[in-house]
Amino acid sequence: MRTAALCALLLAACGPDEGAVSEPEPTPDPVPDPDPDPDPDPDPDPDPDPDPPAASPSAPEAGCEVSEPARVFGGDAWLDVAGVDGGFVAAGVSRLGDGEHAFAVSLAPGAAPRLIARRALDDDAVDGHRRAGPAVAARGTSVALALQDGRRRLQLARFESTGDGPLRFAPVAEGASLQFPPSLDWSGDDLLAAWTDQETGRRRVFARALRATGRSPAAVDVTPSSGGAAAPSFVAGADPPVLAFVDAREAMSVVHRVAFEDGAFGAPEVARPVSLLTDPPVLAAVDMHQTEWVAYSGIGSAATTAVGLMPLIGSNAPVPVVPGQGYGVLHLDAAPFAGGAVIAADAPLARTPDSDREVHLRPVDASGQLDDPVAIRGPRGTASRARVAVSAGVIAVAFVESDGAYVALARCASP
Repeated sequence: MRTAALCALLLAACGPDEGAVSEPEPTPDPVPDPDPDPDPDPDPDPDPDPDPPAASPSAPEAGCEVSEPARVFGGDAWLDVAGVDGGFVAAGVSRLGDGEHAFAVSLAPGAAPRLIARRALDDDAVDGHRRAGPAVAARGTSVALALQDGRRRLQLARFESTGDGPLRFAPVAEGASLQFPPSLDWSGDDLLAAWTDQETGRRRVFARALRATGRSPAAVDVTPSSGGAAAPSFVAGADPPVLAFVDAREAMSVVHRVAFEDGAFGAPEVARPVSLLTDPPVLAAVDMHQTEWVAYSGIGSAATTAVGLMPLIGSNAPVPVVPGQGYGVLHLDAAPFAGGAVIAADAPLARTPDSDREVHLRPVDASGQLDDPVAIRGPRGTASRARVAVSAGVIAVAFVESDGAYVALARCASP
C-alpha cells in the first residue's frame, strides 16, 4: 500500500405501525468529547492534534493512496459510512462501559472528525449479542441511520450532516435480528428500509417504504413462499432501487432480487444460485455500469472463508476478492466508483476463526476485473467490520479496532 504522508485525504488524527414514522422529542443527552474511550487507562493518541495537510489535487495514476486512519468514536463499535455533500458521515452504535451509545460523526478531507450527535440507547443489546452493524444512507446533507436496539426494534433517526444535536429515534419495525445489518436506500424523497427477522425461528426479510409526506405503508414480507431469506442489501447505485437477499441453505443457496417500482416492492425473483455461504451469510450488492453485482462471504478451498464477487444475474463464475486463508465470517461492503466499484472486505491474518484481521480495499471495473488489494490497518495493526462509501471521487473505508471505530480516506486510480 502506498501511504501518502502529505495526501490531501489525511484526516487530522485524533412493532410497526402503518402511519408515517414520527420523530419524538426526547431530552437530549449532553454532547461529549468526540472521541470517548471506555478503557480505564487508555493509551494516549500518538498525535492528538496535528495540523491538517494541504489538499491533494488528483487521484494517483495507479493503485490507491490511503490516509492514516482517524478514530471517530471509542468502544466496541459497529458502524456504517455514507457520502454526503462535502465529505462523509460515519454513524453507528458502540458499547461504552455497561451500555450502548449511538453516534454520528461528520468527516471531510483535510479536517478533523466532528461529532454531530451521540445518545445512550434506551434499550441496548446485551453484551456480545450484537453481531452486525447499522445502516446509513445519505442524500445531499440529509442522513438516515437505522439500527436494532436490545428489544430487536428497528429504530430510525434522520439528521443533517451539517447540524448538531441529539439523535431522535423512531421505531420502524419489531423483530429485527441483531445478527444481520439492515439496509437503506432512497427512492426520490422516500427512504427504503429492509431488515432480517427471525423471531419465529425462520429467517425472513421485510421491506418498508417510509414516505417523506403522508402515511407510510406497512412493511412487506418479501421472503419466497417456499424458503427463507436473510442479509438484505439494496443494490448500491441502482436506479430504480433493487433489493438483493439470500435464501441460505447448507450447500446450495439462492440469491433473490426484488425491484421497487411505482412506489411498491415487487415479488421476489430468483437471481442465481451460490454455493457454500458462511453462517450467517454476508452480502453486499452494487450496480456497475447498469449491471448488478453481489459480493459475499463464502466457504472456499480447505473449508476456509473467502469473499467472492459475481454478477447478480447470469452464470459467470465468482472471482475471489479475498482468497480462502482463514476461518470465520468476513464482513464486506461495496460502493459504485468510476463506472465500476470499490469493495472493502475483512481479510484474516491467521487461520483461526478469532484471528486478527485487516481490511482489503479493491477497485473493480465493470467487467469484474479486480485491482490488486490495498491493505488497511488501524494504529494497533488490525482492522475488521469493513464498510465503504464514495463521495466526489474520494473513498471512505470505515472499520473497527479494539479501542473504537476508525475511518481512512483514499483516492484510487480508475479501475
